[in-house]
Amino acid sequence: MANTSMASIVAGIEAEVFAAVTAHGPLQSRHEAYAVIKKELDEFWDLVKLDPCKPMRHPTKGHFMSAAEWKGEVATELQQTAATCIRAIYDLRLRDA
Repeated sequence: MANTSMASIVAGIEAEVFAAVTAHGPLQSRHEAYAVIKKELDEFWDLVKLDPCKPMRHPTKGHFMSAAEWKGEVATELQQTAATCIRAIYDLRLRDA
């Protein structure tokens, strides 16, 4: 996430929403939405627990990360969490209507 203007962040989240819908289709229930949101949030939490001032091993990929890569990974996980929340709002509102 090189550009951190609000517009570019929102555009990145929007792109993530469409990529996820294309790859996985709509969320089918509140339970599925919760599980996917929790998964994304847990991935963010795994990164939060790392100390960027010390050598860091990526919690899921296993390689060592620089502080710059860590920042990018944190931003990516937050973007994916936000995208999943938006998907849940959209998918579940349509289903409950």
